[in-house]
Amino acid sequence: MPLTKTLEHGRIIIRLIRKWEKTWGLLGLSDRVTVIFSERLRKSWGRSIPRLYRISLHFALLRDTSKLPLVLCHEVAHIAAYHHYGDRILPHGREWRHLVIQAGFIPQTKLHIPTKAVSGNKSLTAKLYEHTCPVCQFRRIAKRPCYSWRCRDCASAGLEGKMVISLLPS
Repeated sequence: MPLTKTLEHGRIIIRLIRKWEKTWGLLGLSDRVTVIFSERLRKSWGRSIPRLYRISLHFALLRDTSKLPLVLCHEVAHIAAYHHYGDRILPHGREWRHLVIQAGFIPQTKLHIPTKAVSGNKSLTAKLYEHTCPVCQFRRIAKRPCYSWRCRDCASAGLEGKMVISLLPS
């Protein structure tokens, strides 16, 4: 992503947070909040750590900016709710919903995430691996290959118990 495009996103983010900080009566919020774009998010568009004033946004929002204001508002509202009420409220409780409505959005906790990320061919759907014992056909399914797993029955019978790992078709 070109630096000028990234700087443009930064300006948009700061402008949006400044608008909401005035709406919510939290002047200076834009100076405290740190926003990063992460390739590590797989199941959500954003994540916030309110006590640290930190927000991580899905890197796909850099290319498809149509959801950026809604996702950013969702996460900034978590920080604003924490600032106003502390940690004694529900994450998507009435206080958070009220802030999102004040910002001009309909409170949503689930947004559709496409099965393919916008950049590259990284899939947002989980891969599953089948671990099968070649002797007794015992099976285990996991989200990642686990080379240390052994078949308990075969290993207790004095056999190696090593399992064959294969990627399940999606």
